[in-house]
Amino acid sequence: MNSFILSNNKRFTEKYQTYKMLKEDLGRSPTGQKIVLVHPSASIMSTKGRGLLYGDLSAAGSQQPPQGISMLAAILRENGYKPEIIDAEPMGLGADETAELAMEDNPKYIGISSYTATIEVSVRIAQKVKEIASAREKEVNVIIGGPHVTFLPKNTIEKYSVFDFGIPGEGEITIVELVDAIEHGEPLERIPNLIYRKGSEICLTRKRTLLNDMDELPLPAWELLPRLDKFYHPAGDNIFRLPAIAIVTSRGCPGKCVFCNPRGLGVRFRRHSAEYIIRMLRYLQGNFGIRDVFIVDDMFVTDGYNAMEFCRLLKQSKDLDITWSVFARVDSVDKELLKVFKDARCWQVGYGLESGSEKILKIINKGQTVSQMEKAIKDANEVGMVVRGLFMVGNFGETKETLEETVKFIKRNPIKDFHVTCFTPMPGTISFKKWKEYGDWTVNTDEGSTKSQHAVTFVPYGLTKDILISYQKRFYKALFMKPRVIWYQFRKVLRPSLTLFVLNGGLSFIKYTMFKKVKC
Repeated sequence: MNSFILSNNKRFTEKYQTYKMLKEDLGRSPTGQKIVLVHPSASIMSTKGRGLLYGDLSAAGSQQPPQGISMLAAILRENGYKPEIIDAEPMGLGADETAELAMEDNPKYIGISSYTATIEVSVRIAQKVKEIASAREKEVNVIIGGPHVTFLPKNTIEKYSVFDFGIPGEGEITIVELVDAIEHGEPLERIPNLIYRKGSEICLTRKRTLLNDMDELPLPAWELLPRLDKFYHPAGDNIFRLPAIAIVTSRGCPGKCVFCNPRGLGVRFRRHSAEYIIRMLRYLQGNFGIRDVFIVDDMFVTDGYNAMEFCRLLKQSKDLDITWSVFARVDSVDKELLKVFKDARCWQVGYGLESGSEKILKIINKGQTVSQMEKAIKDANEVGMVVRGLFMVGNFGETKETLEETVKFIKRNPIKDFHVTCFTPMPGTISFKKWKEYGDWTVNTDEGSTKSQHAVTFVPYGLTKDILISYQKRFYKALFMKPRVIWYQFRKVLRPSLTLFVLNGGLSFIKYTMFKKVKC
């Protein structure tokens, strides 16, 4: 039996009532108010949203359904409210267009989910919403949620007066309690996970106990989004067949990597059961024809028994024609577990490798070694799975020598799909507090970068932006000039449903790595 699985046989017995308990709370009846939930585009201009996220690699980028606000919508609907979702990016909506659509029926509540990279767009949407409401002499409450307010709650509400309320962290219960309290004229201070103004004072309430039994949540209200099979897909290096989407099946991460911020949703790992995940897949295939799923969880295999049970149930479910891919830490898998995944039609495993240098892995506190990485790559290849390597350029402590080590690592290991981002200190991470020790950062350091992780904003001492971009291109060339990788990508092109998608993505890589002179 897999030793990792034996050490992680945890049963989640404690029950934490979520939306079910809210429906019975104080015997209140819902008012049926309409609530519009907004997932903003990455750009104020509608035609350039994806350009901000992926730059010259936009054609190979992903479009993932916002599962978080889809879950909020499901919870609100269960509690008698009328949620609507506006996902601006796949709809090609700029900030003003998004606000106008959101205010079409003069809703009393508008919730906006925002990353740090999209906070300025979210602010513009909120400003336009307030302008429209004022002109119509209507009342509107703007609620901000998502990673940015989670890690910078007071900063967000103090700086942006256009937001009436903020919900840091998990919002499923808080958003229902907030709307209930406003509708019934009840005090707000009793509601955990809430930040708001009381006169000139900023009030931040106590933290809420994290959701424990994830299966008590309803399925996300994906049907309120633009059609999943037409508007969403994983990145070009993560597609086996279409229609395909990414899903999340767990929360929390005990890792201590300096660049990641798992503490926003807790260090304690919590997951949906295998049965719940199968129910998700059955719904996605039955309603949208989804054929391939990317499980984007950081720690999917943390509960090894649940992962294996998922594989068993998927193999038993003859009505499901689903292939899938997954992320995994290299120290959480072995050949036996990967073989179980492969037998259940898992075709790709993505490893967060970050760097081919032992020195860098230690500095960023990755908790893995180069030898562990190479063994995990070898094991996956031996069972017939595609390895997707995820790397970063410009890590803390990066030098030309460590970058050369990564180039050599890429060349000597059988990786077929690939993803490279630029190291960026983000709010809530250890790197956000320690970046001055390691380099220069050309952003507003009170708030973090408003650019994506595909742009160079942090430059380690002794290097330059031009050097980092040059090595980012060398990483891509080191992979995509391998004959085996060329043949693998060529075979993808031969699949009719993927031909145009893979060609567009491939051309964007060639243009970027061979011809494009990038200005930072």
